[in-house]
Amino acid sequence: MLRPYPRSLAAPASDLSKHWAKDQIGAWTALDLAEGYLDGTFKPDSSITRTEFMALVNRVFNYTAKAEINFKDVAALGSGKQGSFLDGS
Repeated sequence: MLRPYPRSLAAPASDLSKHWAKDQIGAWTALDLAEGYLDGTFKPDSSITRTEFMALVNRVFNYTAKAEINFKDVAALGSGKQGSFLDGS
């Protein structure tokens, strides 16, 4: 949902054409705050993860500092990814 991969790799979201939030999602993607997944979807009806939410907050406020954070309810991020998201950018 929120730019899990570099812009050049993400396909246009195929599941937004009739979605009620397509205009807002389009505005976020135009501002480079959000993108779809490599499979060509955005998954607009999926719940946003804590990781995705914090990535959005970081992009909105242009936070770039990195810190070690350990949440008990978040799986180990050894590879830098949680599910299909979180590359630190």
